Amino acid sequence: MTLADLTLTESRPAQLADYPAGASYGPRRLPDFELVWLVTGSARLTLEPGPARADAYGCTLLPGDLAITRPGDRDHYAWDPRVPSRHAYLHFTVDALGHLPDPMTWPPMRSFSDFPVLESLCDYLLALAGDDGASARQRSSQVLHWLVDLYVTGPLPNDPMAGLPTSVGEALERVREIWTREGLRLIHVGELADDAHVSAAHLHRVFKASLGTGPARCLELVRLWQAATALQRSSATVSDVGALCGYPDRFHFSRRFRHLYAMSPREARFENGALDPAGPLRRAGLLGLAQKLLAPTRPT
Repeated sequence: MTLADLTLTESRPAQLADYPAGASYGPRRLPDFELVWLVTGSARLTLEPGPARADAYGCTLLPGDLAITRPGDRDHYAWDPRVPSRHAYLHFTVDALGHLPDPMTWPPMRSFSDFPVLESLCDYLLALAGDDGASARQRSSQVLHWLVDLYVTGPLPNDPMAGLPTSVGEALERVREIWTREGLRLIHVGELADDAHVSAAHLHRVFKASLGTGPARCLELVRLWQAATALQRSSATVSDVGALCGYPDRFHFSRRFRHLYAMSPREARFENGALDPAGPLRRAGLLGLAQKLLAPTRPT
């Protein structure tokens, strides 16, 4: 990604605005671009066609939603009728699009839950707005470039669990919960099947049909990936690494590790250049899913 050919100019730093319950704002014709993200409450945003816009657009903005409105659009906000609302906003102009597509094709709305990095960039813009120094203004401009570029072109990370059968998705969410709470322990297929309210045989069939491997094999690939990584990146003993990744028996751990990586755990410790810990997962097409299972869970 390069931002050298994209030129944006902030009209003023990011600001916060508060509205009483049931308030409205607009309609107004926008002279420039505006970023708006909800902090509390909600808003019904309606955009009437501008000179170069074919269709009207309406959406409900909730906390964690980010919208970009364009020059020439006529916007109208109807704020939450039940509680006060707060939003942040920033106006900017596009002096040179560079690699970005026509602004008429830009998505009118993104969700922080789908693209968490946008939330961090928005928070940083608000923090920088409190500093009137030249270095803060320069950094704010850089952050705005990153934010708009990511908002428009992404790429948005694909959710590896999207579209999976319900029983598979429920089983994988259960795995995330257990591993977050208890560490990378062995999880029996029967335990996951009970939580998904299906038989172990059924869960194995739908798991293999959708992911190419059964649940036991899938989860073992993840645990051994973490074991191989720990062997390369720590001084922990082989026994401690095995126990950390759900293998309390060192000899069983060594057998399973050698079966997957064609070398013993001790040999793997000294094969930094030859051993790719994620290789088996990548070849099975499961690396994205493995990252999802181990990703930190954040309160919503």
